[in-house]
Amino acid sequence: MKISIVTDEISADPETAIELGTDWGVHDFELRGYYADRAPLLSRYQRQRLRDTLERYNARIIGLSPGLFKFPLPPRQADWETLAWMDRANYERWEDSQNLVRSHLDELLPASIDYAHELGVNLLVSFGFSRGGALTAHRPTRRSK
Repeated sequence: MKISIVTDEISADPETAIELGTDWGVHDFELRGYYADRAPLLSRYQRQRLRDTLERYNARIIGLSPGLFKFPLPPRQADWETLAWMDRANYERWEDSQNLVRSHLDELLPASIDYAHELGVNLLVSFGFSRGGALTAHRPTRRSK
């Protein structure tokens, strides 16, 4: 069994996380972010610094977690309100959520795949849309003894 650690569970600085992790005997890491920036939306400096750190500590990134689809699934259409200002606000929120889905599909997902290839990573973490506290249709069943 191989053990890996999510870098930002140790430190927001991947270099510190990798240094500590390798001191503990762990050489495989999952990357979510670099300080306040989320992978793959990192600067050229951050990308190069990460590659240098991995080489320095004989470590590797085995998973990339860009936060794909980590938000509520928007409804098919905006809710209607009787007051015009509320109806407009609802529509604008709905439209923003539709744009977020589009940007994840059209921009973040391809950028994540490209960065995963750049790092030699075969694991890309994606989320199922959150339900905003709503219960899922799945209910655990009891096993008979």
